Parts: sequence; C-alpha cells; structure tokens
Amino acid sequence: MNLVQYINDYFRATFETKPSVISGSGGCLFISGEYGIGKTHLAQIAWNRISAHSDDTVHRLLLDVPRENFLTMYREYLIDQIDHNDLFERVEDYYRYIVAAEFTGPDNRGSADPIAEGLKRRELDPQPVVQKLGLVESTLRADLHRKLRLVTEARKFSVALSLILDPDYSDAVWEWLQGHPPSTLLRERGVTEAIDSDRAALDALGVLAFVYGRIGHRMAFVVDDLHVIMSDLEERRVPFLQAFERLVNVFIDVGGLLVVCGTPEVEEALSRSTRDRMQVIRPNRFTAKHTEKYIEDSMPENPSLFAPGAAAYITELADGLPRRILQLIDQAVEIAARNRSRVSDATVRAAVRAEYEQVPLDEVRRMVWRTLEAEGRPFSADQPAGEGGGAIIDAWMPIGTQAAVAVIVVGALLISEQIPAIDLKVSAARSAVPDCEVILVVNGYVAASLRTDVSFITGRQPLVFESRGFPGEFREATRAVIGKVENALQEDVLAVVKRQVDRIGLQQAYGQTLIEQLAGMFDTQRAESDRRLNAIQGELAELSRSAAGSRPGQADGAPVRAARPPGLPDDVRMLFDTALDAVEQVSDVGGLFRAEFDAVTAEPPASGGGDMPLSRLLTAPEMFRSFGVAMLLRRLIETFRDSVGEWFGSIRATGAGGRAAPTVEADLPRLLAICRTYDETVDVLPLFRLNNLIKLMSRSREPEGPAYPRSVRITEALDNLGGRVYDGARRAIGI
Repeated sequence: MNLVQYINDYFRATFETKPSVISGSGGCLFISGEYGIGKTHLAQIAWNRISAHSDDTVHRLLLDVPRENFLTMYREYLIDQIDHNDLFERVEDYYRYIVAAEFTGPDNRGSADPIAEGLKRRELDPQPVVQKLGLVESTLRADLHRKLRLVTEARKFSVALSLILDPDYSDAVWEWLQGHPPSTLLRERGVTEAIDSDRAALDALGVLAFVYGRIGHRMAFVVDDLHVIMSDLEERRVPFLQAFERLVNVFIDVGGLLVVCGTPEVEEALSRSTRDRMQVIRPNRFTAKHTEKYIEDSMPENPSLFAPGAAAYITELADGLPRRILQLIDQAVEIAARNRSRVSDATVRAAVRAEYEQVPLDEVRRMVWRTLEAEGRPFSADQPAGEGGGAIIDAWMPIGTQAAVAVIVVGALLISEQIPAIDLKVSAARSAVPDCEVILVVNGYVAASLRTDVSFITGRQPLVFESRGFPGEFREATRAVIGKVENALQEDVLAVVKRQVDRIGLQQAYGQTLIEQLAGMFDTQRAESDRRLNAIQGELAELSRSAAGSRPGQADGAPVRAARPPGLPDDVRMLFDTALDAVEQVSDVGGLFRAEFDAVTAEPPASGGGDMPLSRLLTAPEMFRSFGVAMLLRRLIETFRDSVGEWFGSIRATGAGGRAAPTVEADLPRLLAICRTYDETVDVLPLFRLNNLIKLMSRSREPEGPAYPRSVRITEALDNLGGRVYDGARRAIGI
C-alpha cells in the first residue's frame, strides 16, 4: 500500500461525496516498524499530504512530540490545535441538523422544507425556530445528548457539549475541554469529573471527531511514536488500548482520517477486529543501493567523497535502518571534512563511535560500579582473572565460594576482530569459579552481524549502554542473572539470609554517603545560582539602559532585528530576511497592542458586535505557547544566518580573491552540516502553533486578500529553508 495514494484516495472519495452525514467512509493507517525504520518521516509525508488537501472542513491534529502520558499531551498540545470558536459553531451546526430533522423526517424525504434548508445553510438560528414553532427544546437537547452517547459511555461529554449552545456556559465548557476541573456552573449541570486520564482524553478526541463528522467535516489526526506513549502504562495499558480502539472506530465511522506510527509490538497488542479495519504499512530497510542513491542525490557536487564500498558498509553497520544510515553519513562527512579525506571504512567506524559512544569507556565503568553500590552488591572492581591475571574483569561479584557474576565493559563492537578479546576475558572469568555468569556491557553500539557471536560466547544478548535508561536496565539484568545463579546453587537458607542482610547494610551505607554528597552539591549549586542571578540582573539592567531610547529611524514598538552578519551574498541574505519578516508578521505583538490602544479613540462598535477583547484572547494558554514558538523560531533563523555568515567569512579569509575552488569545495560538507542542523532543529518545533498568531494578528492589519494570506507567506518562507540556503550559497561561490 502506497501512503500518498491512500491519503489521496481518501480525500478524493470524501470531497466528491461531501454528504451531510458521513458513515464508514473514514480510514486508519498504521505505520508499523522498529526504531529508526523511517516511521516519523512517513508521518511527516502524511501530514504534508493532508495539509495539501485540507480546506475549511478538514480539522488537523498532529502529535509529533510523544511523551509517556497521553493526558499531558492532550492538555499541552492537542486541544490547543482545536479552534474553540469553530468547535462551538460545529456543535451548533449539529444541533441545526437535529432541529431540521423535525421538518424532514427520519427518512429525509422532505429535504425541500424551507425551514430545514434554512437551518442547514445557517440562514436561520435554531433557538428562535424552536421557540416560535413550539418545539420541545428539552427533547431536542436529549436527542443531541443521546447521539453523543453513541461515542462514549461518559455522560459528561454529551452534557458538556450540549451546554456549548448556551453563551453562559460556553467558556466554562471550553475550559473543561482543556483539561481543567469543571467549574461550579458545570457541576450544577452534572459535569462533575475532569478530563483527568488517558482514557478520558482519548474519549474527548473521539467525541470531537464525531461532532465534526456528523455535519460533513473531517478530523485528520497524525500520531507519531504511539509505542512511546504506551511504554510506561503498565496497569493502565488495557484501558488505554480499549479507548484507543474506540477512537479508531469513531474516526472510521464518521469519515475521519487517523494516521498512527508504532512498533510491531503495539500493532500486535491491538485487537484483531481493530487491525482488520486498519491499513498497515511496513517500511522496508535500506539496501546498499538505497544508501548510494541517497548519497548521490544529496551530495552531487562531490561524487567521489565516499570510497567504493563505504555506502554498503554504512548500510551493514546500520542494519539497514534509514535513521541510523543518515546519522552515520552526516558524521562520516563531518569527520572526512575535518581530516580532508574521503569517507573510508575506517571513517565510518569513527563515525559510529562519535555518534553512539556518548561517554568515555571509563564513565561507563563508573556507572556500572555506582549502580552495583546503590544495589548493595559486594563486588571487586578491575579484578584480575585467568592465567597470570592477564584478563581484567571490570566488576566481579562473588556468590558464595563456588559462583560469581562477571561484568565486562567494552567499546562499540563493529568488526569481527574484536570478538577474540571478549572470548579471552569470558574464558578467564569462567576459569576462576565453577559457575560463572557473564554480563557484557557495550558502549553505544553493536553491529547486527556480531550479535550472534557475542551472545554465543556470553550466553545472553549484550547490554548496550545508553545514558538515559542504562542504570535501570543494568539493575534488572543483574538481578535476573544473580537470581539464576542463586537458584542453581541451592544454598543453605542461613547463607542466603546473611547475603541479603549484608546487601541491605551496604545499601544503607551507600545511601548515607550519597546524602552527604548531595548536601555538599546543593550548597555549591546555591552559591553558583546566586552568582548567576547577580550576573543576569546586571545584564538586564544594562539592557534596560541600552533600550531606554529608540534607535534612529525605528518606529516605537517595532520588532528589533538582530544585526545582520557581514559578507552574506545578496541572494542568501534575502532568504533569511524573507523568513524573518514572515515570522515577524505573525508575532509583532507591539503592533497588536498599538492597534488595541488606537481603537480606544475610535467609534465604538455596535452593541453585540466587534471582536473578542484582546485581554481575553491573551489569557488563553495556547497564545503564550504560540508566542514562545515564534520567539524560538526567530532566534533559530538568526543563529542559522549567523553561522552561514561565519562560513562565508572563513572561506574568504585567505587572500583577496578567495581560495581556490577545490579548497572551497572541501568546505562544503561543513556548510551542509550547518544547513542540516537547522532543518533537524526546526522539525522539532511545533510550528502549527503559529496558526493561532496568524489569526490573532489579523486584528491589527488590513486584509491581504485570499491570493496570498500570511499563512502562505510564512509557509513559503520557511519551507526547505536549509536546502535553499545551501543551494544559494553554492551558486554564490560558483559551484
């Protein structure tokens, strides 16, 4: 199944039919694969295709910053992507359809009724219609309540959304949908529970998708890395899966589109009936030809940079995983640029070590020792073993007199020539006692082709050191291995009890030492924090003095642009200026405040008209987050621009006429690394939040016309900025 074709077909079908009530025309696409296979890349492609097809009836949600708690992500990211005014209108539209059904009948054969048509076209307000024609509003509200109950058993959602139609309750309902506790108003009407669990958050999204779908709108939801969300659910796993499967069914039934990325384990955890309703895509691993093609397309200016066989070697070490391949290519290109050499097999191995050996080998050993100390495990560090003590065991844990557990720490395993040294250490450890188990800790990376050999020697898979989760993984592995040895020994009960008591004593001693160390660290940190605070206060005072007067020629309140670095070619400078101008267009809060104050002296609007007060808009948490994203984006672009300017300065540093073309070409990988750093960084920013600012800024500016709105301007200015800067720089130096 082709992802792009699937999405194109979905929109083609729904746009062609556009029924008032869509049933069963939705879709769910599950992108299944292990870490690094390219799921996130496909999710981004899906999002771009959805965005290209979207109109006012498509409501997009993107979850690309997964955390372990779905409720937190709902509150902080997802609900902010819903336009609450639009949601209120859609609920009202749904109510219009319910009222219109009183005039058309259940079979819809009386659709020509003028009142029904006026309601559906939003020409008539349903409230006066209900009152003037003597309809029983409580019955109609009960119908709305009953239909919403089809989505979730939770009464709170149907009651709350019914109350949206009442202006006295609408703000309280929106606050509740954002995850806050229900207000007194809502409690009096029976909404007594907050959206305070993963299940409730999933149900909330299902209800919103249902409302949109029942009036011919569509919700498109892209979820990246579902496995990350599910990683720590434990006892909440079953309720989460049930709620997620219910969400899948709602999206399909009401014409929505759900795109989900997850591991094969998550796919298997879903029920058979849910998997049958989903379309599954399983990305393929890269072959050597894929890697060669990528290198050829991304570096056409230097086709001989990679030595023969280097691309195949990268593919082999990366086990064909696209993310690893791209990471190794970037590292290898950077190392080759520093060494002014080609990318050889040795360069690739150096790239693996640079990418995955995040800490020195000695630090890995210290982490092993600290974890064992915290566990209260008696051990010897750097224990000699074997004939003549020639082999050094990093941690030796004796268990009684006849058994032990040996921990061996090695660097990244990349070539088969490293295996004999491991075999030698394991043999030396096992020769010391009759029963010896081995835990092999590898710093950062094990080539897939070596895993079988290593596990055959040690008796188990190696434990790969990654700084974040290593202590817990090592602790669990140690407990499992020691438990296996103790069960095999069948020791006397007193010996086992004595070992446990000794272990508790060691844990207490370690804990006391750690507390004393932490107390000293806190004192040091407090002194350092006081020093930094004084420095920051001094800098702020200096900034205040510098900003006391406006710059010559600068309007009051206008955005202050950082000084442009000298030496940028005009075409490249224009790319940065356009991007920064586009960001300022949607984040010039000074202009917004000026317009608000200017409006004080203008003729007041007619009663009941006008926009929502600015003060009310700015109290919304999503606005603060949106301005934060705009600030980060502006600083990122400025830093990117300065780095490119420094690159141009470095290639012009020698001689008035610049360096020879071949020398400049050798510096291109450094420029490419700068551009890719920008691309990778901007990809993690939640740029969808800028949509809030685009709507907000329209209050203070003249309409720009439908042909070129601000949303298009900022999209065009930021789209592939890193690639366009790289191409512009190459043209500027004549390459």
